[in-house]
Amino acid sequence: MDGYSGYDLLIDNYDYDKTWSMSLNFERLNDMDYLISYRGNGKNHKIAISIIKDGNRYMINNIKVLQ
Repeated sequence: MDGYSGYDLLIDNYDYDKTWSMSLNFERLNDMDYLISYRGNGKNHKIAISIIKDGNRYMINNIKVLQ
């Protein structure tokens, strides 16, 4: 096993608890950058997502976990 099986890079965790969805917030910073925040495991989490356009689709270019 690679040690990352089931690990979700976007939420920086192994498990997703549906109760987190109640605190899930998306904030558009500009055309290609977003701030995603949620409360889980007793902590506030913030993740910055940068996207790029590739032809007719959009792809995640960068994920940064903020403290």
